[in-house]
Amino acid sequence: AVVSTQSTGMYRYHSLLEMFKIIKSHNPAPLYDLFLRSPRRENYFILPKSTNSFVYQSSNMWNHCLKSSSGIDFNSSITIVKSRIKRMLLTNQRKGDANDWSVENLTTNSICL
Repeated sequence: AVVSTQSTGMYRYHSLLEMFKIIKSHNPAPLYDLFLRSPRRENYFILPKSTNSFVYQSSNMWNHCLKSSSGIDFNSSITIVKSRIKRMLLTNQRKGDANDWSVENLTTNSICL
């Protein structure tokens, strides 16, 4: 089970980071066009129909992870966002066993940027 939860942590890291890069750079354009930004909350997304697609999964994670007090938006540098995502995952890892990821480390409610 450790490999599975480690993979989940890496999946979240890469999904959030790649989604951020796509939105920030507007590239690749065909993928960028699949993301629907919320008109009421500019740093959030309107979710497409629930699927296992990258667009749905990364948008959903972003909406759950972003705190309005974080100061992160799409004008933030990639370096800052990358650092925040790493810190978020490492902080959550410490909530359980210090050496192994557990399912509790990856619950949506415990992850915030």
